[in-house]
Amino acid sequence: MPTFRWHGLATINYDELIEHSYDQCKKQLHTARLNGDPIEDGLRDPNGTVLLKLHGCVSRCDNIDIPMIVTPSQYVEHRSGRTRLFETLKSWGAERSIVFCGTTLDDSDLRQLLLEVIRENGERPRYFLVEPFASQHVVRRWSDQRVEVLPATFEQFMVALDSTVTGIARGISVPASDVPLLRKLGVNTAAVRSEARKILADRIDVIQPDLKGEPLDPAHFYRGFPCGWSSITANLDCPRSVAEEILVDCVLGMDEKREADLVVIKAEAGAGKSVLLRRLAWRTGVELNRLAVWATQGCGIDRDTLSEIGHAVKERLYLFVDDVGECSRELAATLDVARRQSIPLTVLVAERTNEWNMRGQALLPYVQDEYEVPRLANDEIDHLIDLLTTNRSLGALASLKRHEQVEAFKKVADRQLLVALHEATQGKPLEEIIRDEYEHIVPESAQSLYLTICLLNRTGTPVRAGLIARVHGIPFEKFQAQFFQPLEHVVLFRQTLAGRDAEYKARHPVIAGMVVEQILADREKLYERIVLVLRHLNTLYTTDQQSFRDLINARTLGEMFPDVQMVRQIYSIAKEVAPQDGHVLFQNALYEMKRASGNLDTAEGLLHQASELMPRNPVIHHASAELEFERAMKATDPLIRAGLLRRAEDQLRGLMGRSQVTAHALHTKCKIELERLRLVLDDPHAAADDEVRAIQHAEDAVTAGLQQFPGDSYILDAESKLAEFLDQHDRALRALEMAAANSLRSATIVCRLVRIYKRNGEREKARELLTKAAASVPHERRYHFETAMLMIEDGGDGEQIERLLRKSFAEGDTNRRAQFLHARQLYVNGKERDARDRFSRLAALGNWRIDPTEARDVWMEGSTPKQFTGRVARVERTFALIDRDGTGDRLFTPMPAATEHPLQLAQRQDRVRFEIAFNVRGPLAVNVAIV
Repeated sequence: MPTFRWHGLATINYDELIEHSYDQCKKQLHTARLNGDPIEDGLRDPNGTVLLKLHGCVSRCDNIDIPMIVTPSQYVEHRSGRTRLFETLKSWGAERSIVFCGTTLDDSDLRQLLLEVIRENGERPRYFLVEPFASQHVVRRWSDQRVEVLPATFEQFMVALDSTVTGIARGISVPASDVPLLRKLGVNTAAVRSEARKILADRIDVIQPDLKGEPLDPAHFYRGFPCGWSSITANLDCPRSVAEEILVDCVLGMDEKREADLVVIKAEAGAGKSVLLRRLAWRTGVELNRLAVWATQGCGIDRDTLSEIGHAVKERLYLFVDDVGECSRELAATLDVARRQSIPLTVLVAERTNEWNMRGQALLPYVQDEYEVPRLANDEIDHLIDLLTTNRSLGALASLKRHEQVEAFKKVADRQLLVALHEATQGKPLEEIIRDEYEHIVPESAQSLYLTICLLNRTGTPVRAGLIARVHGIPFEKFQAQFFQPLEHVVLFRQTLAGRDAEYKARHPVIAGMVVEQILADREKLYERIVLVLRHLNTLYTTDQQSFRDLINARTLGEMFPDVQMVRQIYSIAKEVAPQDGHVLFQNALYEMKRASGNLDTAEGLLHQASELMPRNPVIHHASAELEFERAMKATDPLIRAGLLRRAEDQLRGLMGRSQVTAHALHTKCKIELERLRLVLDDPHAAADDEVRAIQHAEDAVTAGLQQFPGDSYILDAESKLAEFLDQHDRALRALEMAAANSLRSATIVCRLVRIYKRNGEREKARELLTKAAASVPHERRYHFETAMLMIEDGGDGEQIERLLRKSFAEGDTNRRAQFLHARQLYVNGKERDARDRFSRLAALGNWRIDPTEARDVWMEGSTPKQFTGRVARVERTFALIDRDGTGDRLFTPMPAATEHPLQLAQRQDRVRFEIAFNVRGPLAVNVAIV
């Protein structure tokens, strides 16, 4: 048995005979005994096999709630703990032949199982029943149900199979010559495991000039179809200015010795991030001649494979991964191996902004840079029109003059690139285009299939062919034969999971979402479709699990269904489908918390149940804190509100001590402390000490949040509210002054008072207070920082400012603002090399929650920006390099979007005048003018 490549095995026996046979042959067997056991790793393993122990196993007989199934009554009672195993077998039966082997059909369990699989898979391949004592009557009865009876024992069947199926048909073999990356690395491929060779052959493309794609119609590409490398080699894509920034910063401009890191490209759906990522991969591998690979499945290179080939990676390896949310944990494990083994690896990934925020948490410690894909600039519109003209894809624009074509695109340029392309070239709203496209799909069954694919593909999650076979009774073979042609221009499919399954996608998630919004605008129809799909999902598969979570998302359901009972019924069905999945309970709790007139008691009960199933999940603790905060805000009695705020803080306590505390947790902490401060300031009987303490706690919470997440919008809002509270309450100012007079050791109080003095124009008071405080506590970093800020604003001595800023942070701490200003001051003081070294270390911190490329902190001379001169060293379409006079320092400047800007006509050695600003990566020239 282990010498054959089975799609999967299932048994109702409790023994481990199959496991022992695989062990003896040194073959990988992935065994699932209960609902929580994963099977997809086995399906992804090119040489592995999945075994479903449907009735339990002697190796796991200590589960009182889900014992082994021995009696018929137990079959009904305890099957719930193995529902997903049975569902997996049924999904296999929808698209594959099943061979049932048993000593006799008198075996009630086997007979019941066979009947269930047949009943739920009408459109299916022929099944086989190996039964040595079957009568002719039994043979005819099963034949009517397309089950062919093979009159043999299991031993006779295996002997016949062994003699008939020989050679390569029995398994897989990956020749060493078929692994381009191993050839490129110069690895002795015979020494690499066959499994690793298979992964590298199937899951990555090596980016090199001979990389070919399938022939394509350019019109398909401009309609949103992902056309792979063909669109890149044919230069159909519009060059984007952000691509130059990424290449300069992350490929050309970075230290090759840096540790493994991650570059994130984010955008709204339809903004062109996937094509941009593919173009970056091509330019990195072909134009810049770097070692670059593209992940065709998952994260491309798993941790075990990377560990095996890591010794051969001498130059930096650039790995490109699209839709990274689908494999974020797998990629985090790969990056961890790269860092531990000092493998030079940079991973560039793309993801929709909202998906990254939800599913990218595991990757945050590795983030080096983040980029947003902007909307179309004027020069990009010009280039895009040229491409559409060359490829005869102008559509409705063809009859217009050039300036009219440009204006037509400018009208929709604030939309995503995909939307702009459709609306400009077809001359009508995309919603109308999509509806017309849907209504022309025939037959009706093809429309229904397309609608289900769109429902599940709205967030970009692929749809398993096995799921479609269960929902619609359309196996993959039937889809190819009957539905490929009517759905050719709207549905894509690909083989996956080591060739053992297939996936469907709409041509783009934006379009999938529009189809659902229009065709399922009737809430009853949408509800029925969601329920139909939910009942057939098997969450042992990653794509089904993600679809399941997309369908039960609390915010999405709240927006789609005004009827509370519909949403509650959806959650009820979800609990039946996944009875032990705490995520269902968690989302149900969020729905009750966030909906109008939601029931917080119900939400608390659901969170408690979710916590029992997922006791270490920090998201649940954060939700519990938010729930108590919501209760506090609804309480009218100040004492009750204060007690509820204390309970909310108790829920947060475990999260605040974590090494990777989230911005969400810090924001909740800020909200709690701000509300406490408001209660104290509104209480006319509050003591001054209570006021000071409340101010200090609120200040500490906001400061901690801004230090770790300096650009987070929610924490910045909390900072603004704190300043507003203190400005509006004279009692707060008096309390702060009293506290500062009594003790200068509280940097929180002193620094807040300094800022209030500055806002009120009392700068001398601020200076005096800081001088006293710094003399009293000379090692307090915040006093050095505030003093430096005063001196910068007043145009003080540069060397002294530099020294103060250096004292205001410690190497490796989270005070990023101080480190940024120190790097800036080094540059202003003429220490360009030291400044660039500091900027490099600063950029490596990653996870800025702000655009690291945004220019800020212009070099001022008095109240106006300081002017500089230099010569143009290089001009590209999206950027220029300028040599500053007197220093030889070379500055980057992004090319202005305006097509008429003089800099776009500049030549090498042209004289220019400019100002200098700074971003996280260092100085850059801004407001450049030719002189």
